[in-house]
Amino acid sequence: MEILSDKEEEISPEDQKKIDDDMKKRQQKKKGKRNPISNQVYGTINKIKDYVGKNYDKTEDQKRKIKEKLLSIFLFKSLDENLLNEIMNTLEEKNYSLNEKVVKQGENSESFFIIEEGELDCLKQFRIGDPQTYLKTYKSGDFFGELNLLYNIKNPETIIVKSDICTLYKIDRDDYNFILHNYEKEKRNKYINYLKEIEILKPLNEDELLQIADNLYLEDYKDGIKIMKQNENGDKLYIIEEGECQCIKTIDGKPEQKLDLLKVGNFFGDINLLRNDISTFNVVAQGDCKLLVIDRMTFKRLVGPLENLLIRDKELYKKYMGKQ
Repeated sequence: MEILSDKEEEISPEDQKKIDDDMKKRQQKKKGKRNPISNQVYGTINKIKDYVGKNYDKTEDQKRKIKEKLLSIFLFKSLDENLLNEIMNTLEEKNYSLNEKVVKQGENSESFFIIEEGELDCLKQFRIGDPQTYLKTYKSGDFFGELNLLYNIKNPETIIVKSDICTLYKIDRDDYNFILHNYEKEKRNKYINYLKEIEILKPLNEDELLQIADNLYLEDYKDGIKIMKQNENGDKLYIIEEGECQCIKTIDGKPEQKLDLLKVGNFFGDINLLRNDISTFNVVAQGDCKLLVIDRMTFKRLVGPLENLLIRDKELYKKYMGKQ
């Protein structure tokens, strides 16, 4: 066996081309659009099959270590807390024996691994007939196979157990895709239900609501920040996803008047989707909060001017268009 020191793992030119082409296609689809919250792509490779969710018990210390590791990996670091927890719970503990091959060069693999305990050697045969070359040793806390969750590519190396005890956490592509697909589906339905509670949006049909839901984006606000200011124009609709917001009205020479306390699912700024009105009160974050947002220009680009949609409902048209 040859030893190749300080050499990074390699992916074959054919597999690298597949990855590059796939990334280009995704970037082209996103070009010119604000990155929506529901933006997971499932193609012919990543099909969603009939599936039942999994949940493997772990100690609090194991959960903490796994979460820290997941947050250091590009594939997981942008996921929110709930989604990250689902992936962590689905990781299955697997034990391997000395000299057992966890993955074999040239074979397809659908799994991602985190090393809980033990060591594994990473070996590569660069040409047919050549001996395997040592690349590196994986140790506790290391990981491999993350691209297997995204792409149907052949293993670029062989990874073999070199310690008497070896425990890995494992998740397969089907599990990963199901979690993301199911999570996005539930979140989309929740957002549509939020939108259905907004009176001025009642004339929108299901397809139009779906387009709006898929283009809501999150904004974070710290405690005490004024999100919407009295006597200023606005162009955004806000829906509370996490936290609370206090509506406050100020009148010269008088104490501030507290109005409604808005909670999860409540909204404000809906009239901003119709026209450039001046706000009659402040909206202030009560503690840290997350808001779903869409601006008037994005709304028009997706489903057209709201005044045209209001024509479908005579009473609503009279109510909102008569206040200009």
